[in-house]
This record gives sequence, C-alpha cells and structure tokens, in this order.
Amino acid sequence: MNLFNRFFFTAAFILSLVTLHGSDKSSLKNELPLKFGFEYFPFNTERTLVYESNFGETKSSVEQNENGFTIRNESDDFKYVQSFVKTDEGIHITRTEHYLDVFLFISSENKILYSEPALRIPFPLDSTSSWEWKGFEYYENNDSSAISIFGKYIGVEKLITDAGEFQSVRIELTINSDNGSSTVINEWLAPNVGLVKLHAELDGAGLLGMLQGILGFDEVYFELKEII
Repeated sequence: MNLFNRFFFTAAFILSLVTLHGSDKSSLKNELPLKFGFEYFPFNTERTLVYESNFGETKSSVEQNENGFTIRNESDDFKYVQSFVKTDEGIHITRTEHYLDVFLFISSENKILYSEPALRIPFPLDSTSSWEWKGFEYYENNDSSAISIFGKYIGVEKLITDAGEFQSVRIELTINSDNGSSTVINEWLAPNVGLVKLHAELDGAGLLGMLQGILGFDEVYFELKEII
C-alpha cells in the first residue's frame, strides 16, 4: 500500500491533526462508557481547517458531490484527496488521490480505488468499539494490493492546540498491505470539528520506503492550527 496514502487513510485521510509535542497537555480518560456519533467526523463545506505538519502548513476543505463528500488536503508540495460515503454503519472511503513533490526530480503521484468502500470509522462509536476491513486497492498503473485495516477506540483526551481546546476521542488504526508495508495511526477527533490531531508511525517498502528514508519520515504528524 502506498506510504503517503496510508498515513491519511487517512484520511483526510486525505485529510485529518497534532504531534506528540502536545502530549504533556492532554489527559487520557478511559473510564467513561460514552457513545460518539457522526458529529465527530463532520463534512462541513463552509469552512477550512488549517494544520501544521511535517509537510508544512496544510489546508483541508470539504466538497459535496452526488456520490458523497470529498476532503482535499493541500500544501505547497503536497496534495491528498479522499472521497467518502456516509452510511448507517459509518464513514467509508471510495477513492484516494495523492501528489507529493519531494525534490526537483523526484515526485510521487497516484490514484487508488477500492474493491468495495473501505470502512474508515463506524458510528456510533463507544468505549468497546473495534472494527476490521479487508479488501484490495487498485492503482492507476494496473497494480493492486491486498490491505487490512484494524481500528479500535482508545479513550478521551483534552487537547490544547493553537486553534483552541478540544475534548477529543482517540482512535487507533493499523493498516497492513501484502507488499510488506505497515502503518499505525492515532487520531484525535472533536465534535463538530473532526480531526484535531494525527500521529502516524510509518514502515514503508519499495520506492516509497526509499522516499521515506530520504525525507526522514519515520512518522507523520498534523496539528490543528486554525479554523477559517
């Protein structure tokens, strides 16, 4: 599975964000048997979320279309776009596109479809929630790979970022591909905001593993900076 697709699976995702720099400002609370709904993954087309990341400042916006929603995450040299559908079960990913300009002569670009909509996160979510999705992703160069996604609820944290203070639900996603790549993603989601913080530990293979080494990205982080 493509390294730069997996960390956003990310959304988004595309695009979804704060680094471990803020961990000393948060307190984990696992004792509450709470339930969380779609307000933790809102598709708000009337605002833009601005994040700090190791890709530089990244802006995230939402577009609605006849098939669902698209989240666009873009910085100067980076673009990550994911399409989603919303069902009674939760949020599913249907398409991923990415572009990354590394140096003058090195770039990465791809478009990915899935064998069926991939479960991103189920709703309602509660303290006992875990989920799994297995399928295939198909690249525009006619290659494909089998992937598995395992997700689970971790707890509730209060986060403080430049954008404000957020009571957030923390989830963990583990994404494995049959090409030997693996990614562990922790996300923090706030009601009526969505992704506030993302930290991904990357283990790439092939060309993207080499790019990972060139960039020094053993991990990827995003932190919410501003809502406009």
